[in-house]
Amino acid sequence: MNVPVQQLPRNGDDIDPRHALLGQAGAWDILVSQGEMPLDRAFKSLVDSVDELAGPPPCEVCLERATDKPARKNNRLPEDSDRMTIDSLFAHFNRNRPTPQATVEAVKQCVRERGPGALDERGVRTWLRDFDDAALGELDGWLIKRGAK
Repeated sequence: MNVPVQQLPRNGDDIDPRHALLGQAGAWDILVSQGEMPLDRAFKSLVDSVDELAGPPPCEVCLERATDKPARKNNRLPEDSDRMTIDSLFAHFNRNRPTPQATVEAVKQCVRERGPGALDERGVRTWLRDFDDAALGELDGWLIKRGAK
């Protein structure tokens, strides 16, 4: 493969290290494609070189100081999540969330099909335990309107 060679400046200070890394990555690519170098080794060399050139990524505190605004907190897990049960984690993530309208409609449909006694069924009771105040108020008003309460 004949590739024209570009004449680089003789003084090492004039070579942009990013340009040198791109050239090196191209050479690694050729070596890998010709079976002269394992892909894993070439990739590790590339990653190590990028890390050396760019430095480690900034931490959240550094970003906060640099931008004068708080870093975005992605982690919604409670600090003691590793000691919590699945049920308490579920409750944590579903706390203070409105009852889905589909759940309210499902309870209404049960009452339409089986009458007010459906509210005493185990499955419906499970849904009702998770109702927020607004959903309970809506269901209560609907039952009064139907004369079921």
